[in-house]
Amino acid sequence: MAHSQTAGRGRYGRTWVSPPGNLYCSLLLTPPIQISQAYLFNYVAAIALAETLIPLLKKPEALRIKWPNDILLSEKKCAGILLELVQDDKRWGIILGIGLNLNNEGLPQDCPATALSDHTSALPSRDEILRHFLQQLESAYHLFLQEGFRPIKERWENLAHIQGRNIALMSNNEKIEGKALGLDDEGALLIQTKSGTVKRFIEGEICFSL
Repeated sequence: MAHSQTAGRGRYGRTWVSPPGNLYCSLLLTPPIQISQAYLFNYVAAIALAETLIPLLKKPEALRIKWPNDILLSEKKCAGILLELVQDDKRWGIILGIGLNLNNEGLPQDCPATALSDHTSALPSRDEILRHFLQQLESAYHLFLQEGFRPIKERWENLAHIQGRNIALMSNNEKIEGKALGLDDEGALLIQTKSGTVKRFIEGEICFSL
């Protein structure tokens, strides 16, 4: 865990502004799964963080997961998760980087960001939030290992509220517009285009949703 970061980053090499007073941590996981399934931990971590924050919110319905793992409060980004693989000749692991805005001080003004303090009546300490998150993550981690992706998928979809929404997705420099159908059993996002074709994506970024 860090008090601040001088080179914080998010997906696609973007800068994650990291002033003191927020929660920044990295976790190393070595799950007994195929490396091809590692990206599913985007969803495992996202539901764990979302379910950590929901009891703290004045309006729990304000929380939504933006595919695959951003945490939004009232449609503004409050937390991000960066999943990276590390490996050598003998083993591999997953590094989960977590950035959670607890306070507004130092947040960038050029993007729609928010802080947990704006959405809760009593903000717990950073250590307490981290402790609860680790408990939620451990629970979701073992659920995934014991029961597979389906229960994770169901909880993620309930928190993402994405099914049936019209979205635009940027993937490989291509913009795809259509209706989100949710996740398939392998964790890909399904989009039905205007032509009726259903496409699946495991990489990309949603640039708007209606």
